[in-house]
Amino acid sequence: MDFTLDVFKDRLEKYFEKNKSFAKYVDYKTLEKDQKFLNYGERQAEFAMLFDGKLISKYEYEFDNKYDSEEFVSKIFYANVAQEKNIPFVINHESYFFNRASTEVIEAIERSTIVVVQKSILDKVIESDSDLKEIFSEFEERSFMELTNRLRDLQSLSTKHKIEKFQRENPELLSIKIDHIIKYLGIRSKDTYYRILRKLRE
Repeated sequence: MDFTLDVFKDRLEKYFEKNKSFAKYVDYKTLEKDQKFLNYGERQAEFAMLFDGKLISKYEYEFDNKYDSEEFVSKIFYANVAQEKNIPFVINHESYFFNRASTEVIEAIERSTIVVVQKSILDKVIESDSDLKEIFSEFEERSFMELTNRLRDLQSLSTKHKIEKFQRENPELLSIKIDHIIKYLGIRSKDTYYRILRKLRE
């Protein structure tokens, strides 16, 4: 079975109905545009998943000169309906899994809804409930594969092919700020992006 957003919502709601004691630990939060879910230096103590809207994870890279830095987007969180990808975990892996201070910021780029559970509670429940463990294991695997495929694209695709693939696979993201797109694709110049875009449209 494909774990689309609707399938996941249905399974989660059925689980809450069956296990009302766990449902009380679940909270739905609304993030307004530019509102941060996780800031630099914080430790992520909540497990979060995006139900609607869009978020980005970004970081600053310092070059040889410590006063010279540039911001990049490492991930765009959203539900890709066209490709039926899994619902995204809103996670900074280093902070969440290793309890380290976050080196990235996760923030909303439009009004968004996330469902959150305290990590300490979720870890205990998952270990004791095979149904819930199966649900989250499936999404953890898909999240890992998504990261692996993104790394391959960054290493092997030309700038032109990066833009082509992004537009083909992510139509829902074409309306977001160009700055987010080029920083996600690792393109240093808006001029380069627009020049290639014009050629693709010819």
